[in-house]
Amino acid sequence: MSLYKKIASLTPEQRVQFNELKTAEQVGDFFSVINMELSEEEKERALTFINTGALPLNDDELNNVTGRGE
Repeated sequence: MSLYKKIASLTPEQRVQFNELKTAEQVGDFFSVINMELSEEEKERALTFINTGALPLNDDELNNVTGRGE
Protein backbone atom coordinates (compact mmCIF):
# COMPACT_ATOMS: atom_id res chain seq x y z
CA MET A 1 0.00 0.00 0.00
CA SER A 2 1.36 3.42 -0.90
CA LEU A 3 2.00 6.12 1.68
CA TYR A 4 -0.79 8.16 0.10
CA LYS A 5 -3.28 5.33 0.64
CA LYS A 6 -2.02 4.67 4.17
CA ILE A 7 -2.64 8.28 5.14
CA ALA A 8 -5.98 8.38 3.32
CA SER A 9 -7.13 5.30 5.25
CA LEU A 10 -6.71 6.97 8.65
CA THR A 11 -9.86 7.55 10.67
CA PRO A 12 -10.78 11.16 11.48
CA GLU A 13 -9.41 10.69 15.00
CA GLN A 14 -6.17 9.23 13.66
CA ARG A 15 -5.83 12.12 11.20
CA VAL A 16 -5.95 14.59 14.10
CA GLN A 17 -3.26 12.61 15.92
CA PHE A 18 -1.21 12.33 12.73
CA ASN A 19 -1.26 16.11 12.24
CA GLU A 20 0.28 16.57 15.69
CA LEU A 21 3.40 14.51 14.93
CA LYS A 22 6.69 16.39 14.72
CA THR A 23 9.43 13.87 13.88
CA ALA A 24 9.98 10.92 11.56
CA GLU A 25 10.38 8.73 14.65
CA GLN A 26 6.96 9.81 15.94
CA VAL A 27 5.46 9.08 12.52
CA GLY A 28 6.96 5.58 12.54
CA ASP A 29 5.73 4.90 16.07
CA PHE A 30 2.25 6.16 15.21
CA PHE A 31 1.93 3.89 12.18
CA SER A 32 3.35 0.92 14.12
CA VAL A 33 0.59 1.32 16.72
CA ILE A 34 -2.05 1.12 13.98
CA ASN A 35 -0.32 -1.90 12.42
CA MET A 36 1.15 -0.18 9.38
CA GLU A 37 4.85 -0.09 8.68
CA LEU A 38 6.64 2.74 6.90
CA SER A 39 10.06 2.87 5.31
CA GLU A 40 12.45 5.62 6.40
CA GLU A 41 11.67 7.47 3.17
CA GLU A 42 7.92 7.24 3.81
CA LYS A 43 8.36 8.62 7.32
CA GLU A 44 10.13 11.68 5.92
CA ARG A 45 7.53 12.09 3.16
CA ALA A 46 4.75 11.81 5.76
CA LEU A 47 6.23 14.82 7.53
CA THR A 48 5.84 16.78 4.28
CA PHE A 49 2.10 16.05 4.32
CA ILE A 50 1.93 17.24 7.94
CA ASN A 51 4.01 20.37 7.39
CA THR A 52 2.12 21.46 4.28
CA GLY A 53 -1.32 20.57 5.63
CA ALA A 54 -2.04 18.73 2.40
CA LEU A 55 -3.27 15.35 3.64
CA PRO A 56 -4.69 12.90 1.12
CA LEU A 57 -8.47 12.71 1.18
CA ASN A 58 -10.10 9.60 2.57
CA ASP A 59 -12.92 7.90 0.61
CA ASP A 60 -15.71 9.83 2.35
CA GLU A 61 -14.00 13.17 1.79
CA LEU A 62 -13.29 12.30 -1.82
CA ASN A 63 -16.92 11.33 -2.42
CA ASN A 64 -18.08 14.63 -0.91
CA VAL A 65 -15.71 16.62 -3.13
CA THR A 66 -16.80 14.80 -6.27
CA GLY A 67 -20.48 15.04 -5.42
CA ARG A 68 -20.95 11.34 -4.80
CA GLY A 69 -21.32 11.79 -1.04
CA GLU A 70 -24.58 11.74 0.81
